[in-house]
Amino acid sequence: EQNKYEGMTIDVGSGMETSVNTLAEMVIRLTSSKSAIHHLPMRQGEDENTKLCADISTLRELGFKFQYNLEAGMRKTVVWYKKNL
Repeated sequence: EQNKYEGMTIDVGSGMETSVNTLAEMVIRLTSSKSAIHHLPMRQGEDENTKLCADISTLRELGFKFQYNLEAGMRKTVVWYKKNL
């Protein structure tokens, strides 16, 4: 019997909405960057209230258990990059 997940693209995320601004601010803070966030004009057809959130239902079906929240995972990622690059 074929595994129903074989060849499937599976979203990996927290399942919680996180804005690009929040993520950018987190990266700046965690990296001690002096970068500034610059907002560009909205693109035609773009809704300023658009919210994106990964659908993690397949992860749950597979029994995936999160080990870190977003900030802790980002912190570990920053440490890895600083050590390995």
